[in-house]
Amino acid sequence: PYLSPLLSMSDQRHRFGVVLAGPQGGRFLEVFMGQIKEYEEMALPFSDSGDEHAYLMDISEKLDGLARNQGFQRIVVGVAPEVRVSLTADLG
Repeated sequence: PYLSPLLSMSDQRHRFGVVLAGPQGGRFLEVFMGQIKEYEEMALPFSDSGDEHAYLMDISEKLDGLARNQGFQRIVVGVAPEVRVSLTADLG
């Protein structure tokens, strides 16, 4: 099959990694060419132990590994206001 037009189209699209973090837990998604894929096996429940720093470090590490494996061109981080400051410090 003649794949050049399809390959050209995929080269022009960005692959986005999306992380949603909040007190309910963390979710990881990938957006590419109009499709959304959720990595349910990577979901992180929020710890009841109150160790917010360990939770946010887990999110940071999983996001880093996923971004390296999937080759994301962009990463979108959505967080609840109560964990925003801590997460941005851990990602920095």
